[in-house]
Amino acid sequence: MIIVSVSGAIPAFALETALESSGACGENASYTFNADTGKLVISGTGNVDTDIFHSNEQIKSVVMENGITGIRKLIFQGCKNINTITMPDSVTEVGAGAFSFCTSLENISLSGNIKAISFEMFNNCTSLKSVTIPSGVTEIGQMAFNSCINLKALIIPDGVHEIQTHAFSGCTGLSEMKMPKSVQTINQGAFESCSNLSKLTIENANCALDENGIAPKTTVIYGHNGSTTQEYAKNFGNKFVSLDVCSNHIWNSGKVTKAATCTAAGVKTYTCTVCKATKTETIAKKAHTYKNYVTKATTSQNGSVVNKCSVCGAKKSTTTVY
Repeated sequence: MIIVSVSGAIPAFALETALESSGACGENASYTFNADTGKLVISGTGNVDTDIFHSNEQIKSVVMENGITGIRKLIFQGCKNINTITMPDSVTEVGAGAFSFCTSLENISLSGNIKAISFEMFNNCTSLKSVTIPSGVTEIGQMAFNSCINLKALIIPDGVHEIQTHAFSGCTGLSEMKMPKSVQTINQGAFESCSNLSKLTIENANCALDENGIAPKTTVIYGHNGSTTQEYAKNFGNKFVSLDVCSNHIWNSGKVTKAATCTAAGVKTYTCTVCKATKTETIAKKAHTYKNYVTKATTSQNGSVVNKCSVCGAKKSTTTVY
C-alpha cells in the first residue's frame, strides 16, 4: 500500500486498489462487496481493523451488521462515492477521521452507544446534510464537522460537555446552533468561518468560552444575564440577547428609531436595562409648516398665492392674483 500525504492533521489518502468480493476486515470481522451496486456489508464481531477500504471509489453504501463494536481510524477516509452508512448500536467506538473526505456522504445512521464524535470524524464531508448525534455522546471532537458546508441543522443533545477546537468551522450552511446546559466548554474557533450562523444560544451561564474567539462577530449570541456568554459578547463585539424574562422591566429613556414627519408618525424604542427586551411607542405626526409662495401677475397671465407646507409640499389654499 502506498500512502500519499495531504495537508491536515490526519494523513491521507491511500491509492485505490480493486476491492475483492469478500474477505477479512478484522480478527472476527469479514465483509462482502457487490461491485455492481457498490454495496459493502460488514459482519461478525469485534473491531473492523483494516485499511483495504481506505480511499476506495467503488464503494457507494456501507452496512455494518450487529456485533461489530469498533471502527478503526481513517477506515473510509477519502471514499468519495459513499452516499450512505448504516451503523448498528453494538458499535461503541469510532476512530478519528473514519469518514473524513467522504465527499458524497449525505446520510449516516450512527450507533446510539458511541460516547464521542471523534477527531475529524466528518471532516470535509461536503455533502452531509444532517446527523443525529446520539444522546450518550459527551464530546464533539476537534474538526469533527469541519467544512461540512451542506450541514443545515444539528441538535446537540443534553449530555455533551465539550465542543472542541474548530469542531464546526467552515459549516457555512448552519444558521442556528443551541448549546444545552450540559456544555461546559467551547474551544477556540468552534464555529469559525460559519458565515451564515446568525444565532448561537448558550444555556450554561458558566460555560467556558475560549479567549481567542468561538464564532463570527456577526453571530447574535443568546445567553443569561451576568453569564460568561454576556461577557464574551461584550469583549468580542457580538450582539447579546438575554434568555432571562423580567417580571418587571426597567426601561431606559428610549431612542427615536424613526423620526416623525408631517406625513408619517415616528417610532420611539425603549430597551429593558435588565433583559434587553424592547417596546415601542408611536410619535405623533408633526404639524405642517405652511408658507405662502407668490407668483406675480403679468399683462398676459394671472398670478397666484399658494399656501403650502415647506416640508412636504401639501397645499392648503391657492389664491389667484389678477
